[in-house]
Amino acid sequence: MAQPQARWQDASWLIGLWALAVSLGLAGQGWLHYHEAFIAQGAIEMLASGNWAYPTIGAIPWLEKPPLPWWLVAALGWTTGHVSPLVSRIPSAIAALLLVVGTALVGRLERGPRVGILSGALQATTYWTVARGRLAEADIILACVICWAMVGLLLVRSPGTTSRFARYGRWLFMISLGVSSLVKGIGFGPLFVLLLVAGIALVDQDRSWLRKLCEPISLVLVLIFIYLWPLAMGVIHGGDAWLLWWTHSFGRFGGSGLASPFTGESWGQYIVGILGQALPWTPFAVWGAAGSLRRIRRTQIDPESRPGDHAFLLVWGFVPLVVLGCARARHAHYVIAAQIPWSIWAADVLIAIADRRRQAEACDEFGLRRSWMLGLTFLAGAYGLAFGWVVPRFDRRAEEWAFYQTLSPRRDEPVVFLYDEWDRLPYPSPFGEVPYDRGARLYYLGRYASWRQGVLDLALHPPERDVHDGWRETGPMSSTNSWLVIGRDRDLGELIHLGRLELVKRGPQTRWDRSFVAVRIHPGKKGVREGWLDETLRQVRASADSGPGSLRNETVLARSAHRR
Repeated sequence: MAQPQARWQDASWLIGLWALAVSLGLAGQGWLHYHEAFIAQGAIEMLASGNWAYPTIGAIPWLEKPPLPWWLVAALGWTTGHVSPLVSRIPSAIAALLLVVGTALVGRLERGPRVGILSGALQATTYWTVARGRLAEADIILACVICWAMVGLLLVRSPGTTSRFARYGRWLFMISLGVSSLVKGIGFGPLFVLLLVAGIALVDQDRSWLRKLCEPISLVLVLIFIYLWPLAMGVIHGGDAWLLWWTHSFGRFGGSGLASPFTGESWGQYIVGILGQALPWTPFAVWGAAGSLRRIRRTQIDPESRPGDHAFLLVWGFVPLVVLGCARARHAHYVIAAQIPWSIWAADVLIAIADRRRQAEACDEFGLRRSWMLGLTFLAGAYGLAFGWVVPRFDRRAEEWAFYQTLSPRRDEPVVFLYDEWDRLPYPSPFGEVPYDRGARLYYLGRYASWRQGVLDLALHPPERDVHDGWRETGPMSSTNSWLVIGRDRDLGELIHLGRLELVKRGPQTRWDRSFVAVRIHPGKKGVREGWLDETLRQVRASADSGPGSLRNETVLARSAHRR
């Protein structure tokens, strides 16, 4: 048994690796990504409105994902007084630390203390841990919760566990199972965990642990906890909430195409992404997984081998990859929670290599251990320097977000974003369509703004009709003297039909089709130039079923009919 001092040194080393790889330079990492801004903006609106039941983006209910990430960021923002990019990313960074510790515990319970400490160290220096731990997203939080659910399952399942630790393990599993329902996707977390439990139960010869795990009282409590928030949202929002969840859950298994809001990766991209996420330990992890598979095949020859010890990690490490890969909207980062066993396999292989070298060259074990610690510490520091200071210098998003920050709209002036995305439609929602980058634009603009799907949509629905309840402003805009419209250079030819234009500022060109411009429109007494709207609508309806622009035109007309 390891000495207490050694255990504290190992734990301190793991914390140090996390601090270098994940928290080093986190404050200066730079601008929020699109998905991060949804959480940051939702937390801002949650604090401004006082409504903590569910987040909103631009005063539109955002129920696609459960609210735990928003609650965490909003709580930190309330404590610090500001929802900054750093505040938004702290929950993910803390989740990465807990994930590292949880992986070390799984490795210790499965393979012993040597594999345990190295598993945690490898997890701390795996690419996906560092990359996701530095982003204000739900993926790393869900991976952390699932890891601790598996720690609880191992405590219940291990034949050498005392009844007290088995009881602790059951409650740890149930609490983690319940919390997983509040992180990412309605029911996604619990289904992920229960998929692992079902797979392990199928391959395990001794299933007595299932009776210990499914204690009636704790099972009933966790089921109530899982369904509490969805049922509350169903009461508040009625059938719209259930329609949204149906669309986002089954839509990811359905439609495809460039214009789909649920785009996915091909099988080739998916597999390459999974292998890339586990770098630099991917070769060792694959080698270790193959070794576990060989040991299972030798079970009949070696009666002392317990197949469940290896099947546990194999089920955890590969079954979710296959099942979630069957979705049309598959993404490699959806399955990072299934790659936690890869760190244990890699640690197993590296320790075996070190043992052979020590025996062949008569190396000192302490010297090998010190070399590994120095090497991993250097790698963690390189991660921190790269993500904290080097990568942000090449982030082109900074140009667009900085452009919004420099605009200073008048307080009583409506602000409108024009969207005309050829490669991605807005998220479908019964509460109103939400473009994928609206959270980032609102966050960096610093105030409410509506959006229109092109100039025709703006002409059909002038911004003074907007009512934005719950964030920054209340009721319709009082002024109709001018609108601040943020679009692209190519929109100017049509915007001139809406009134007198005043160029406010030209923005950056972040891509060949993205050259931004901010203009102030002073509409005339009749608003839209006489005859232009009728002629445009006639042309749109005549060409709605043909040409590459028909999808955009049909979208505009559908939104117009919906608003009426």
